[in-house]
Amino acid sequence: MTYIPDERYILNTAITQTDEAVVRRAVNDFVLDTNRGLQTGLSYEHVVGRCGDVNTSYREIRENCMTSYDWMTTAERIDVVSSAADDTSAGGGARTIRLIGLDASWNKVTEDYIMNGTSTVTGGTNFIRILRAFVLTSGTYQSPTGVNSGDITFTSATQGVQAFMAEGKGKTTSSRWSIPAGYDGYLSRVAVQCPEQRDIDFRLFVRNNGNIIAAPFGGARIISSYDEITGRYEENLLSYRKLTGYSDIWEEAKTSQGTSVANVTFDIIQVIQ
Repeated sequence: MTYIPDERYILNTAITQTDEAVVRRAVNDFVLDTNRGLQTGLSYEHVVGRCGDVNTSYREIRENCMTSYDWMTTAERIDVVSSAADDTSAGGGARTIRLIGLDASWNKVTEDYIMNGTSTVTGGTNFIRILRAFVLTSGTYQSPTGVNSGDITFTSATQGVQAFMAEGKGKTTSSRWSIPAGYDGYLSRVAVQCPEQRDIDFRLFVRNNGNIIAAPFGGARIISSYDEITGRYEENLLSYRKLTGYSDIWEEAKTSQGTSVANVTFDIIQVIQ
């Protein structure tokens, strides 16, 4: 008798029409199984971006969106500093920050930084992309000081600010994402949100071959756009959009008038090539 552990499980041997088979798990959750590590060669990435000051010109959806960020073309060590003295190894705020990104070969790397308040801490790992960062340890059990007490800035040695963690958030909120080498990404869901008193236009970009740093460069293109959104809109893609390794993804937004807050979340399934 053949036991099938999951309806999407690929068997190493074929089952003939005359074989008996028992399905042990008739119901499963693909996302849950992936995050539990039961689906090998996959990762499920949930990207969250927020811009608190969208205006009538397109801006990237991320914290500190009023400041322009350059995409890094060479891997460098990252400097981390807080605006608050309490974010330190013995303070009540963020004590340790974990940074996740890509190295010069576009492989995923992680580094932990022991905070030193308003003094800069320089890491030992070279990053060419920052994917996300979050508070790993803090000096206080309860909020609000259980997260970061000040704004935390992540800056490369020569290429400027690369990420920003707003006070009290405990994590970066940026729509920038990059697909590591050796993986393909599949965009499965996009959700955008803004206050109902403002119409906001959203557009999601992808640039292929982000690792090519001499002309001709990889071209960028819009893969999803949502116009005159008020409130919240979500799209679950029936046909996942493929994002090849070395691709950069980011979301932009603008208002019809005045300024507003804009938020975006999207989900990417990353699969080993």
